[in-house]
Amino acid sequence: MEDPKITNYKIVNLGLSPRTTNALTKSNINTVGDLLALTDKELLSLRGLGLKSFEEVSDIIGQIIDGKATLKPEYYDLHDWIPLNLKERSARAVALNIGLYGNSPIKAIDIAERFGVTRSRIGQILDRAYIKLKTAIQKQDINPQTLARLQAFASKGTKLEDIQGLSNVYDSPAIAVLYAKLIDQIILYQNPNLTSNWIILPDMAPKYQAYIDTALKWLKKQPGFVDIFALSKQSKVPEKIIRNLSSVKIVGDDIALVNGYRKDGIDNAALVRETMLRNIKPMTMQEISEQTGIKMSILRGLIYRIPTVVNIGRSTFGLTDFGYSNKDTGEIVCDYLKACGEPVQIEDVIKHVLHYRVVDPDTVKAAIYNSPDLSRLEDNFIALSEWGYEPASTKATKASYAVPAQDAIMSVLRSADRALSVREISEAIASEFGTRATTTMVTIAAVLKKLVASGQVEQLGTVSTYYYRLKTDSIPTLF
Repeated sequence: MEDPKITNYKIVNLGLSPRTTNALTKSNINTVGDLLALTDKELLSLRGLGLKSFEEVSDIIGQIIDGKATLKPEYYDLHDWIPLNLKERSARAVALNIGLYGNSPIKAIDIAERFGVTRSRIGQILDRAYIKLKTAIQKQDINPQTLARLQAFASKGTKLEDIQGLSNVYDSPAIAVLYAKLIDQIILYQNPNLTSNWIILPDMAPKYQAYIDTALKWLKKQPGFVDIFALSKQSKVPEKIIRNLSSVKIVGDDIALVNGYRKDGIDNAALVRETMLRNIKPMTMQEISEQTGIKMSILRGLIYRIPTVVNIGRSTFGLTDFGYSNKDTGEIVCDYLKACGEPVQIEDVIKHVLHYRVVDPDTVKAAIYNSPDLSRLEDNFIALSEWGYEPASTKATKASYAVPAQDAIMSVLRSADRALSVREISEAIASEFGTRATTTMVTIAAVLKKLVASGQVEQLGTVSTYYYRLKTDSIPTLF
């Protein structure tokens, strides 16, 4: 017989009488394979093995050879051992108390109420069940690989919720809690400064407390968010512990202590600024509160006192670092036109304003039309009043020019060796054509927009100043 499952089967699990088992093991006969290798004469010669024991052994060997013997497993998985070795009520009590089926652990007093027994009685049931379980684990009647895997998890420190793969029936984290309750090789580490419970080795507990104290000490020195990787490197605290700290706010790879650990508004102000710098774009007060952990009631009184933070409308705030300011819509439009140096279509003006203010487009239009510093020109262009452009409301008779505006523009761009602004195109037209073509920048800008849309001209530059040049595949206009 060569089946290793049978030949390697331990003698102590054959169910022989204690006297027979002792006689065999004292003669170094420990497996079925050792037993099958003996002749009858050798078996009878073993010390302490009498005729009755010989007959007992011969009977079990015959059953094994004939395939009739029922060999019980050397050990059971936990989910098999419990129903086989504990009474139904004891098994249910343990499962409820530990949470083996993924339920939240239930206290003994609540289990007693469910079972209709006293607290004292349910305590006796649980105590006896746990003693049996502990003995079975120590004797390896329960799969020893379960303990080995838990020790591996504990040796590297593992969050309870990350423990998986111990059973396909019971909840793995609950099994870890059960083993930590029954044996000394692993412990369940609980600390109010951590959001999770951890499975670790007993001698690791002081080190974990030191890690937590060090991380909190470093964080209290920071005015706002700090990079987790940098903090881990400088403090020598494992990143996984830093990320599991309670009373902190984590955004991506940045971490900061929440408001409860701050002593004054200076720290909170720095925290707000750090958060907004990281986000770059404007943030609502609600978003700032959520990301910093500062209560709205505190934030409302604080945010208006931070010099670099400005309200850009609808409880939305931006940093002056990114160009945001307290200027109203009209002032922003005027500054934009001054930067452009020429009239700009109203759609572009509105787009620019909406980048810096949280307002409705109609509000921007109203501010433009009602401002004495701005003039609305033909073709929806806006200019500064000081530039002297004729408003669209006083429509003058259009002058007739010998050279159409489009032809004049194309001619200028064709002869240019670089991209030109609207003002430069106007000056070039005046130089080349004199009074035979329009030099009005509003008209030139409107024609350029059409040429860009048709693909004949290319628009370059930024929102502050646009430049134009002829596309290489455009067809020249002949005069």
